[in-house]
Amino acid sequence: MRLGVLPAAGKSERWGGYPKELLPVSANQTFMSRAVDSLHACGCDLVLIVSNPAKIHLHAFHLKTKERVLFALQEGDEMWSAMTTAMKTPADEYFFMMPDTFVPSEPFPRVLVASFGLGLFLTEEPGRFGVLRNGVVVNKEPSDVPGLAWGTLAWKRSVTEFWKTRRYAGYTDAINDAIRKFSYCEWHLDYYFDIGSMEYYAEFLLTQDETVDSGGLEPALYEGCKHDRQG
Repeated sequence: MRLGVLPAAGKSERWGGYPKELLPVSANQTFMSRAVDSLHACGCDLVLIVSNPAKIHLHAFHLKTKERVLFALQEGDEMWSAMTTAMKTPADEYFFMMPDTFVPSEPFPRVLVASFGLGLFLTEEPGRFGVLRNGVVVNKEPSDVPGLAWGTLAWKRSVTEFWKTRRYAGYTDAINDAIRKFSYCEWHLDYYFDIGSMEYYAEFLLTQDETVDSGGLEPALYEGCKHDRQG
């Protein structure tokens, strides 16, 4: 069973508490509804929305017409808590992506060829993302050097069982531990748009037509590759 996971328990403090994942991307879709469709398109049998008590009713109402969607309340405040909450739902594979981002309509491979995998996109703003450098993820470290940041994650049951035996300060430590321990693969995301602020959302709206027409916000400068690494 392949489980899609959308961590949506954030407080959206920079948005005055408004659930930014419910902002529209088009006349008939929001970021969250599009993410649900994308996960189903990638073969997910179920999609799990990890929410919080203040938003779960909004999420449930918003997605009431979507099939094969589950909801869970996040235990803890950080994204690693969202991941551990999701892993309480048994699955053979977990496909994890952010519900407030605009990514290609199929942001995961149809076949996960390794135990762990990262969907990577080229960024000139590494201080905003977790960037893969020299085989490890460096999280939100300011740099003038462009890098390949992760936008989506996927892992198999074996990684879940491994993570459950360990304790981590945060999700970056868990990701790097999985990279060291297991074989891993990479795939290319042609574009990745994170609406972390109203400024970024306004920029998204201004470039939306270009994105839809061209298939991406910028040229595909990163040639996708796959690694198999034994830890």
